[in-house]
Amino acid sequence: MNDLLYEPLKYYETEGREKHKENVRAFFEELKTRSGVDAAQNKRTVTKYNEQLAKVQKLEKKLGRKKGLRVFLIVCAVVGALLFVYGVLENPLFLAIGIPLVVLSLLWIFLGLNKQIKNFASILEEERKVAKRLLDTAWQEMAPLNALFKERDAIDLLEKTLPEIDFDDFYSAERERELRELCGYAPKFDENRSVLDTLSGEYKENPFLFERYLIHRMGEEVYHGHLTISWTERYRDGNGNLRTRRRTQTLHASVTKPKPFYHEDTVLKYFPQGAPDLSFTREGLYHDDKSEKQIERMVKKGEKKLQKKAQEAMEAGKSFTEMNNTEFEVLFDALNRDNEVQFRMMFTPLAQNNMVDLMRSDVGYGDDFDFYKHKRMSVIHSDHAQRWKMQASVENYLSYDFDVIQKNFQSFNEEYFKSVFFDFAPLLAVPMYQDKPVKSLEPLKEYKVNYTANEYESLANRMDSAVLSAKGSKTRAILKANGVSHTDDADRVEIKAYSYRTEPRTDFIPVFGGDGRTHLVPVPWTEYIPVSRVSYIDVRKRKDTDGGDLTRSHGLLAKFFGYQN
Repeated sequence: MNDLLYEPLKYYETEGREKHKENVRAFFEELKTRSGVDAAQNKRTVTKYNEQLAKVQKLEKKLGRKKGLRVFLIVCAVVGALLFVYGVLENPLFLAIGIPLVVLSLLWIFLGLNKQIKNFASILEEERKVAKRLLDTAWQEMAPLNALFKERDAIDLLEKTLPEIDFDDFYSAERERELRELCGYAPKFDENRSVLDTLSGEYKENPFLFERYLIHRMGEEVYHGHLTISWTERYRDGNGNLRTRRRTQTLHASVTKPKPFYHEDTVLKYFPQGAPDLSFTREGLYHDDKSEKQIERMVKKGEKKLQKKAQEAMEAGKSFTEMNNTEFEVLFDALNRDNEVQFRMMFTPLAQNNMVDLMRSDVGYGDDFDFYKHKRMSVIHSDHAQRWKMQASVENYLSYDFDVIQKNFQSFNEEYFKSVFFDFAPLLAVPMYQDKPVKSLEPLKEYKVNYTANEYESLANRMDSAVLSAKGSKTRAILKANGVSHTDDADRVEIKAYSYRTEPRTDFIPVFGGDGRTHLVPVPWTEYIPVSRVSYIDVRKRKDTDGGDLTRSHGLLAKFFGYQN
């Protein structure tokens, strides 16, 4: 056990960050050695390719200028022809301009420019072929290294740096049973939310679950339209004479109509046994950009709020008691806690100091996290996790350039570790949350499926949306999954896809104009009409012999089966 983890910020600064950097470097060097690639040779190839690419781009610009000149000369010839016609019909003087303009423009095009353009195009095509051969060579040189990257590399490296964290191959039915039956986790069905990705595992035998959702909500969109009107009005000028003039006015109107909106959301759920009856919520204050004096003023102002709340609680016979560490109380701001004894057991002086350090530090992401606790479940919702590439696809590394591959692999895995660590950091800040659980001895009930709805939906969301969405759908689809049958290692899964087709509409809104009349202003808008489709996929564990046409997620894969009859 690494005792530094009881002070997560200190651990990251003094050990974790550099340890992970070194682990990533060493892992990459191992892959390089196994692949047998020649980095120096690739560098020479890439240098030649870049030089050739610059040459191609220079030729493309020259060819573009030549083609632009030809267009200009064609326009000159057309203008000359028009002047010639005008000279014949109206004014012979224009013949002296029109004829030379046509003749010179066409001579330039046909006797010189076309040949130059053809020559440039031929040279450019050959130079492009040379560039492509160099690029193909560079890809071939890096193919052995690119082939060694695995989806789980980022997870394996994280586990090497932090062996206390153990990630599952996938979110299994056994893990879900554990959360439901031993931790009181009761996820609710929500047809407005679909799971995009899931990562589960244990920290010192306490289960955790990362989830990324696609969330749908109905909102409103304001559509605008306009209509230009004109009328004739009579007026008297400065001399008293009656005159008329033409007036115009653009009338504007708008309508508000329902529209679906979609956004993604990522959370970390953790299930320790400590403080099992306590619930509270706190939201990030985003004060990391404030000065020391601003923080001090915030704390002093918050102290008065705490004293008032403590007085009100005492008068009402409630249990709220202000902590001695006022800075923690104000910055953490979990004043709606419902079990004072367990809150104090959870937030020991060390935990309070750890939390203040995290919220005040600029080493990680500052106070960008919300912390929700409901009985056995603690939820961390951070801003940085919304940007985190949860699915560590090998596409994040692949390149024809060894230097680019090395840089991408290093930077991606360093950021991956940082994001995951600082989602865990508010939990690690609480020593009680690092205690190993005393697990229930009750046997787990059997499930009728091998895998979980989370994995079903995650896999379905990686498939071609056109396959699962209803015909004519114009929006993203919320996919909801339900296992309908199973064999020893495979599940048949029903996928319901909820989305919208669209129809153009126009409302005519009456608007009073400057002509003294009411006009109907057209306002075009889009109607979103709900549509759905039911289809089926088969989900099973991945085998080494599986082809590349199957959707993969961790250790699972899915294959489209068919539509509902």
